[in-house]
This record gives sequence, C-alpha cells and structure tokens, in this order.
Amino acid sequence: MKLSFNHRFKFTIQAIKSNGGVLAILSLFVIVGSVLIFIGLQTESSEAYWFLIIFGGVFITVSLVVFVTTMPSSFLHYFEKELIQKYGKYTVAKVTSKEKQDYSYDNSNIFDSRKIKVAEFHNYITYEFSSTNRVYNGTDIIDDNEIFESLEVGSSIPVKFLSIDPNQSQIRIRKLKNELKRN
Repeated sequence: MKLSFNHRFKFTIQAIKSNGGVLAILSLFVIVGSVLIFIGLQTESSEAYWFLIIFGGVFITVSLVVFVTTMPSSFLHYFEKELIQKYGKYTVAKVTSKEKQDYSYDNSNIFDSRKIKVAEFHNYITYEFSSTNRVYNGTDIIDDNEIFESLEVGSSIPVKFLSIDPNQSQIRIRKLKNELKRN
C-alpha cells in the first residue's frame, strides 16, 4: 500500500504537533546559542569573545545532539500511531502477561530536607492476536489503573493493527473501557 503525499503530510504534521514542546525547547536553545555567538563576535575583549563563542556553541551542540538522538524515534512513533488510526484493522487479542513497573522516586533538593515520595507506575499489557494465519505479539501501556487491574491473563481485549504490518498494533482503550463498563 502506497501512501499518498497528502496522507504522509498529515501524519507528519501530527507527529510534529505531538513533539511541539520538545521542539520549542530545542529551538530556544539554538536561538540562545546563536545570540551568544553573535554577541561574542561583537565584543572587543578576547576573553569574552572565546567564552561566548564556546558557550553558544555548547548550547547549539547540546540541542542538536538531543534532537538527533531522540526526535527520529519519537516522530516515527507518532507517525505510525496516525497510520494505524487511519489504516488499521480491528481484531480481538488475548492478554499473555501483565506487568506493573515501579518508577517511583524521592523528590528532594539541597535547600529542603523533606523527601517527597513521587509514585510513578507504568502498566504494561502484552497480548497476542492472529492475522493472515500468523500469530503476532504486541505490548502497550495502559494508564488507567482500574482498567489494568480488571484485566486478567487470558482475557480478550480489542486491538487495532496495521494491515500491511501487523507488528504495529495498539490496544483500543476506549472500546475496552466500554466493554468493561457493560460487564
């Protein structure tokens, strides 16, 4: 299946919108670095000249390294998510495993001796489904604890997958929520 330019453009715009905050921060770093370099080029003092040029270069380099290392995978993730949204097929999958990972941490700083426990958990559901006489596996995150706790290993869940690449799939959260309300 070949995507039209119009659809690719729409999916790309959506991926850029989803990464807008990070792109804005990275752009700010590039602008600050450029301004520092510009000011450094205008100064008469050789110490300030080198300091501003190097410091501005570090700002630009750090932002470009972050952009190059993180943005491609993030763009691809949101692009594929839009692709599944548009061209996905529906099916039912079986839950093969559930895992709750704890990413909790103590939030404290040097000015305050209090330690504040920040609870952060990620609920992973691994599932399998079949398409074109082959079995595919997928993993997705469910943010809603109530839904996560109500699912058992072996239970059926609705998923959406990309017909041209069934390895790209996701749980249909809204449909799952509605099914759980009915039961």
